[in-house]
Amino acid sequence: MALTPQELELYYEEAFGFYDKKIKIPKIEVEYYPYVNVNSRIKSSNGRVYVRIAELLNNAPIKVHKALAYILVAKLLGKKVPVNARKVYRDFVNKDNFQKKAIKHKRKTGRK
Repeated sequence: MALTPQELELYYEEAFGFYDKKIKIPKIEVEYYPYVNVNSRIKSSNGRVYVRIAELLNNAPIKVHKALAYILVAKLLGKKVPVNARKVYRDFVNKDNFQKKAIKHKRKTGRK
């Protein structure tokens, strides 16, 4: 079952709190985006944080989404990514069944 963007926002709020307990957590907007590859992006603009997650990840387990939140927030804040978060995310996207799904998706939606 896919998590909704509203559910994912909670993981990003948690990640902001992890990196800086005193930070005022900005308004976070998360959306799934039809990237061809397994891309995800985060940016800050006008006091808001915008997150785009590849549609390929919409059925990823909760722990993968949580790890991705920690990775993206770390990049945004210029902090070091926790080793465990990196490992959880990489292990998931490097699994054979996910790689096959990604290749199939790329062939279907990518450039011909």
